[in-house]
Amino acid sequence: MLDGQQRTLSICRFLDHKYHIEINDEKRYCNTLLKEDLDKIENYELDVYICEGTEKEIKDTIDKFQFN
Repeated sequence: MLDGQQRTLSICRFLDHKYHIEINDEKRYCNTLLKEDLDKIENYELDVYICEGTEKEIKDTIDKFQFN
């Protein structure tokens, strides 16, 4: 995973009850959310791009987009 790793892992940890969010100063785990709020998280779409090439080629391409 090149980008978005933190977001992806946070979503997975939240859904596995290993991570909480705070709403109105209350810790909330996925099983304590309203159904419609949990549905938004469970149905959140992640964009996935498959990169081909060597590790250096991929890093060089990403660097071009980020720093130019």
